[in-house]
Amino acid sequence: MYARHVYETQPQKFAAMEAVWETDSYVPEYIIAFPTSLQDLLDPRAKEIFGIGIPGGASWLASGGDPQATIRGLSEFEGPQPPVAIVFWTFRMMVALGFWFVLLALWGNYRWWRGELLEDDLLHKALMVSTPLGILAVEFGWIVTEVGRQPWVIQGVLKTSAGVSPG
Repeated sequence: MYARHVYETQPQKFAAMEAVWETDSYVPEYIIAFPTSLQDLLDPRAKEIFGIGIPGGASWLASGGDPQATIRGLSEFEGPQPPVAIVFWTFRMMVALGFWFVLLALWGNYRWWRGELLEDDLLHKALMVSTPLGILAVEFGWIVTEVGRQPWVIQGVLKTSAGVSPG
């Protein structure tokens, strides 16, 4: 529901999160995307060099259930674009951390159910190492939110350049 809300209220941000440059339908949702070189890290168009995606997944998220839905590409928006590489990669890091937390919760629940929660040293170490990752996930989400809406303070109403106070 939140992905559909972002697509409806901030379609340019949604396109940046998915690195959709040209308007298209049946857009995949990349679950795993890695650049093959450091130069490609700042080029989100290179995400398809090594990526595993769900066909029509991004279209399904944007529409609320239709994998054939059309997503408006970044090339159709006038004016400056948000820094797509930053938005694309921080969104993926935030989601990856979310999946890690779900995995930790399932692991902990399984060990609790088996009555072995206090004996699993590896789980304890994973939980301790993961402690600061929650803060990192929140920061990644903040970056996606704030950088992804650029050049707007209020989408379609107030640009960042007009929202800055003099001095």
